[in-house]
Amino acid sequence: MEINTFYTALIIMGFGMAGIFIFMLLFGIIIYALQKIFPFKEEAQTNENP
Repeated sequence: MEINTFYTALIIMGFGMAGIFIFMLLFGIIIYALQKIFPFKEEAQTNENP
């Protein structure tokens, strides 16, 4: 196995891992923004007894 091939494979793997982390970061930012735009509101509890 040539060393050049090994380093090329490491570079390609690095790009793939960087892409995954960038995607996860963007997904987390989108979730955080949606929570800020649409905050959770608890429903009013009713004291109805069936």
